[in-house]
Amino acid sequence: LIPRLRKLWEAFRRVHGWLKVCTENHQAYSTSTDGLQPRLPSRLIDFGSKDSDPFLFESEGSRVKHGTWVALSHCWGGKQPLMTEIRTLKDRRAYIPLNTMPPLFKDTVVITRNLGYCYLWIDCLCIIQDSPED
Repeated sequence: LIPRLRKLWEAFRRVHGWLKVCTENHQAYSTSTDGLQPRLPSRLIDFGSKDSDPFLFESEGSRVKHGTWVALSHCWGGKQPLMTEIRTLKDRRAYIPLNTMPPLFKDTVVITRNLGYCYLWIDCLCIIQDSPED
């Protein structure tokens, strides 16, 4: 467990440095001229509190329209073990149990929470995979 925690801490420090460069140097990252943060994507994973499982947040129809989030870009490889489909959408809105997430997703949730972000975008969870409209 200790080597895994050490790697997670190293990843946290690396990502924290990258985000610092972005927030301080990239104009596209900063707030818009009207002072608002970027518009949220239609779906994000919301962490809620540290003691609760994350859930799929939908910004459409919500009072929360702007904010910041972290996106995970990853290689799908073979069959994706966890994704949102039409039949799972209702459950994902209620919660996404951490114990069902693959290690990469769990690590990303831990790092993102510790960076102070509330939202995470992962394509296989935030895009309804069997929806032609999505």
